[in-house]
Amino acid sequence: NTSYKKGSFSGNLGFSSFETKNDRPNSNFNNLSASFLIDKKMSDNLYFNLLGIGYRSDFGSVGATYSEDYDNFQETEQYLISPQINYSDDDFRASLTFSISKDDLLGQRDISDKTQSFTDEQSVDLIIENQFTDNFLLTIGSGYSNTKFEEDGLSPFAPSPWKEGNSWEQKSGSIGFHAKLSEINEVSGNIRYDDYSDFDNPLTYDFRINTSVHESITTFLKHSIGYAPPTALDLYGFGPWYPGNPNLVAEESKNYEVGFNYNYTEKNYWGLTYFYTDYENLIDSTPQNINETSTNGFEMSSRNYLSDYFQINSSITMLRSKNKDSGEGFLDRRPELFGLISLIYEKEVLMIGTEFISKYRTKEKDFNQASAPWFKIVDADDYTVARLFSSYKFKNSFEINARIENLFDKEYSEVHGYPALGRAFHAELNYSF
Repeated sequence: NTSYKKGSFSGNLGFSSFETKNDRPNSNFNNLSASFLIDKKMSDNLYFNLLGIGYRSDFGSVGATYSEDYDNFQETEQYLISPQINYSDDDFRASLTFSISKDDLLGQRDISDKTQSFTDEQSVDLIIENQFTDNFLLTIGSGYSNTKFEEDGLSPFAPSPWKEGNSWEQKSGSIGFHAKLSEINEVSGNIRYDDYSDFDNPLTYDFRINTSVHESITTFLKHSIGYAPPTALDLYGFGPWYPGNPNLVAEESKNYEVGFNYNYTEKNYWGLTYFYTDYENLIDSTPQNINETSTNGFEMSSRNYLSDYFQINSSITMLRSKNKDSGEGFLDRRPELFGLISLIYEKEVLMIGTEFISKYRTKEKDFNQASAPWFKIVDADDYTVARLFSSYKFKNSFEINARIENLFDKEYSEVHGYPALGRAFHAELNYSF
């Protein structure tokens, strides 16, 4: 990864090669990726940048432990190009972004059993911000996107050759604000309208109130409603082996949050949030819509400096879920307790840290069943895994980053039947000039 800056030009160029050789047969993974970012200052207020990202990956998709496949593999190629124009002065800011991306995915067991999918997406977004007064900011946005998806292939389990797909359009407009009502009260909100070619045309919003009850304590209330159409993978799956559901409808949600933040120094804080969300037509992993579900729980986060150089950070979520259709007190792959704790030492050119990530009490589907409904609910693995990470900046503009994942080589599965990787070492070199 290299960085460059001279006059009104600046840029960044990155290249990455990643390879794993795993204990399970037919599960090796290779990835090549490259990216660039070019910035040009056109005038005192006008900027242009161009972002490009591309990658290719190949891996053996051995599948679940109860149904291993030693011949299946997947190849993926993807790229994104995105130019952007930004304008900014003291009170007015605007950005216009265009992006185009393409994705090509091939999955194959043998010459007569393969699936290839193509996704082509183009989008344009305009965002305008105006600081009318010191206490009032107005934001206006609009956007358009067009997505084309096509999938075809050969299979002994479907009429061959088969082909399916669709295209979707989305138009959107939004208006948002942030207002300081007094020394202790602030409000913010957004209203958004979306026009989907294949789904409803929803009006969604979010609204938040912040109140400073003490110089170190801020409380907040938040309410929002959301709308999420199914993805192409939800609708069409990936070939006859992993079918989708073209009859899915969009998810709708209502969310409520209340909490507080305690900033007892400039660098240190504690936060606690209670949240409750009702869903209609939640899309599960089958995939199918569940008429009514809900989740609620607490989220705690903190950042505490033990000294000028040591800090300890944490984020812990306690979650309860309910399927109101069946009465079950859980939802697929939603743990009741998960979070992380990290300890970091940082001084001048050196940073080193460790992090512990945990997940407990999770229900999920085991698809190793011989008859309908083809799955049963099981307890997922509980686990705590550790990682180490570090970086060092040299005087000659070089920087090295390194990390060790799954430090103690723990055996566990994040998804039932799919073992996680063992201990792995990663390194990265950056150069700026």
